[in-house]
Amino acid sequence: AKRIAEGPKRGVSADQLPLLRAELLDEVEQVRQQVGDIAERLDFAERLLAKNRESERLAPPRGS
Repeated sequence: AKRIAEGPKRGVSADQLPLLRAELLDEVEQVRQQVGDIAERLDFAERLLAKNRESERLAPPRGS
């Protein structure tokens, strides 16, 4: 990611392109995995919040 943020490299030879492509594909796969993990955590947190809100709504009033 740092390499991408720095911008394109000058003077990259044609024989280096397959290696750079492979590196980029690896980085994309890592980002996809991280996004998937974050999506799972978000779904879990949303379910917990919804469950908590539903139980509060269905619970009898406190102090009665």
